[in-house]
Amino acid sequence: MALDGIYLYSLVNDLKKSILNCRIDKINQPEKDEIILTMRKDRSNIKLLISASPRFARIHITNSVKPNPIKAPMYLMVLRKYILGGRITNITQKDSDRILIIEIENRDELGFDSVYSLIIEIMGRHSNITLVRNRDNKVMESIKHITPDINSFRVLYPGVDYVYPPSSTKLNPFSTTHEELNSFISNNSIIFDANFYSNCFTGISKLLSSDLYYNIIEYNNSPTKHEIYEKFKKFIDNLHESLSFHIYTNKLGIFKDFYCLKLNSLEEDFLLLPYSDPHTLLDTFYKNKDKQDRLQNKSTDLQKLIHTNIERCNKKSKILNETLKECSERFIKNKRRPFNFLYLHTKEGR
Repeated sequence: MALDGIYLYSLVNDLKKSILNCRIDKINQPEKDEIILTMRKDRSNIKLLISASPRFARIHITNSVKPNPIKAPMYLMVLRKYILGGRITNITQKDSDRILIIEIENRDELGFDSVYSLIIEIMGRHSNITLVRNRDNKVMESIKHITPDINSFRVLYPGVDYVYPPSSTKLNPFSTTHEELNSFISNNSIIFDANFYSNCFTGISKLLSSDLYYNIIEYNNSPTKHEIYEKFKKFIDNLHESLSFHIYTNKLGIFKDFYCLKLNSLEEDFLLLPYSDPHTLLDTFYKNKDKQDRLQNKSTDLQKLIHTNIERCNKKSKILNETLKECSERFIKNKRRPFNFLYLHTKEGR
């Protein structure tokens, strides 16, 4: 997954510059698992898209205009009740994982100042967007309700205490020491391969792990643990300066992947499309990916329809040919058999 903890780290830093201290003017829910927060800054609107889609979960600033349902869903009505007109006071990422927390200060129904947290969990089919009241950690509403029948570890619906997803046992890439890394490698019997970094650190995707592995073995086929740690620490320390947003496409222009860094392992096989910020990249990528997937689905449905009709025609053709063959054999058999003519004599004639 290209939208990993490292990419979200770059996204959070950019969001702090863009929407911190902005007030929420509008809230829309164009899809059942997607919301758009509209804010006003420097006489222009900023739209923050937050999606809990199983395939395309994400958060980024967008310029897309989507039609809204005629009747507002319950989740949208709750958001409008508690955070419409509120001010965004902080945006944080939890432990370099794919969990973002947007803190919003607003007045409640009694006129008292309250702080709410919009917690975005970007975790594939487990993605969710939950509004939590900070003073008592109560869930006000969740875009996807999770009952005990679905998950025995944590539930998400109005009135329950909010519980974060299970913490990862992996290391935090921004604070890990050399001793902690050595101990983790020994205790978990981790070998140094393309998945080494994703197996050791939270928020490191297999895509980035493969590239980090590719870069280190290019200079040394058998690096020591100390060299591995020092190389990774240098990468983390210089991460902010190394940010470079690209979409990777094949020669036909089909979007394949994206990342916030130049990936040397992909440059040989794919073309690079550079972008100035993480939001424009994500907006462009998912918009085109959605179109490509829809076109692919239509193509797949059309091929399935054609194959079904071909199979049906072949089946009919086989049945008709067998019938024709059977009739031909009967005709030949009857032709060889001698005919017996029976003359009936009646009163009217012979």
